[in-house]
Amino acid sequence: MSDVWCDVWAVICQSTLGQLHSQFMVVLDSLAEFWEVLDEIDGRTWVLEPERPCRADTMRRIAIGSNVSIRVDVNPRHPKMLPESCLLGAEHGG
Repeated sequence: MSDVWCDVWAVICQSTLGQLHSQFMVVLDSLAEFWEVLDEIDGRTWVLEPERPCRADTMRRIAIGSNVSIRVDVNPRHPKMLPESCLLGAEHGG
């Protein structure tokens, strides 16, 4: 077992169920803005990938135009900061 999991297990063993629930709710609350941003992206754009996004998906590939899309990866800790992105398009040989 890794040191990280040992530390996590130690915290779990020393916490009451109520404390664990409170900590879980703090984490959920901290993700609310992130989920709002993703809901706005999903509602206002043509999301190509993932086909059926879930709350755990931080990446979206969004259609921009004919044969052009952008891949964005939203940071859950800073959802309103400019996301990492990459433009994608058809390769043109010539």
